[in-house]
Amino acid sequence: MSNGESAGTTGRSLRLEAIKINLTGELSKHYDVYYRVHVENFGWLSWGKNDAPVGSAGFASCLEAIQIKLVAKGTAFSEDQLRPFISASSISYQSHVQNIGWQSSVNNGEISGTTGKGLRMEALRINTINNGLGGSIVYQGHVQDVGWQSEVGNNVITGTVGQGKRLEALKVSLRGELSKYYDVYYRAHVENKGWLDWTKNGGIIGSIGASKRMESVQILLVLKGATAPAIGNHSYATINDFPRPKPTYFSQLDSRWSKNKFNSSTIGPTGCVPTSLAMILHGSYGMNLSPADVAKRMDGFSPWAIGASGKDIVVTAKSYGRSVEQISSQSRAQLLLSQGIPLIMIENVGIDPAVTVYGYNNGKTEVFDPYNKMFFQGWNSLNYMWNKVGTDSVDWDAGRPVFAIR
Repeated sequence: MSNGESAGTTGRSLRLEAIKINLTGELSKHYDVYYRVHVENFGWLSWGKNDAPVGSAGFASCLEAIQIKLVAKGTAFSEDQLRPFISASSISYQSHVQNIGWQSSVNNGEISGTTGKGLRMEALRINTINNGLGGSIVYQGHVQDVGWQSEVGNNVITGTVGQGKRLEALKVSLRGELSKYYDVYYRAHVENKGWLDWTKNGGIIGSIGASKRMESVQILLVLKGATAPAIGNHSYATINDFPRPKPTYFSQLDSRWSKNKFNSSTIGPTGCVPTSLAMILHGSYGMNLSPADVAKRMDGFSPWAIGASGKDIVVTAKSYGRSVEQISSQSRAQLLLSQGIPLIMIENVGIDPAVTVYGYNNGKTEVFDPYNKMFFQGWNSLNYMWNKVGTDSVDWDAGRPVFAIR
């Protein structure tokens, strides 16, 4: 357009977002034209000159004002010229994968890594091209046997290369001006879980404490207010989200520990509670503990002369870093057993022994009876077990004597 002609549109409600101005003919030999614009949400940008674009693209921001100057060639122009034009930022990322190495870089929302191949992601690097915006992207990996590494950014590696360690979890954030205009969304594909939910802006994806590999990721830079993935409640998994291995069977009558002191007696006749807990800690949570180890610790918590109570189960399990859920409904017990969470139940069979139960199939659960399997063997009716819980008030001091160890 030239000499009074209109640039843009009229009557169509379309915003003008950017503009270029140039001189022609003899005028261009003697002058430069400088111009800058005031942009919605950004304010005044820097000066551009001689057909360079000023304004923005990809932000849906309109031009609100313009200044234009003719400057004789050779005359110093001291105004800011650093940022006359801003365009949409973009994101790219690249994964280092077991048996593959560095894959090719992918962009905004594409899958990096693998699915269905059982291969671990070992490292990741992320980069943004800001196109005029300030700020940066930072990210932090959680690595097998290492835990959370320090934050890095702008194409620096998080994770490890050449060490055979799985990348387990990830956090990604935006900083500075970039965070004012964009959100970063991301999700992970996790071993035995598949794709977990999306999160954004510093949330965790992957798994924590479960020894599970991340296999692939998707990362998406979204302009604030634009259509974005739905954020879920399950962007990362914990050890409790995976079926636990079967408890290790221990007998309290085993000669290796049956004569060890437990309260005012010994493990053999009265150690069903520490033995049941030891089965779970050893087999389901991989802790190198025997009934003797657990009984010694529980002995320091328990106030009872003989045996132990529900509260003793709770406090001792928590001392080993486990969480404990007291179960008040049979349906809840069934659900947790079907998810592979082991339970301790105190049963009324003339005496009130504690037993470990695990798994659920067709109304039955597998019972690990620490008293040399005298009272229960193999799979038993959960309904029977639920309605046969101990009646002693000591058993009930933490509620119904059914406890999930997580």
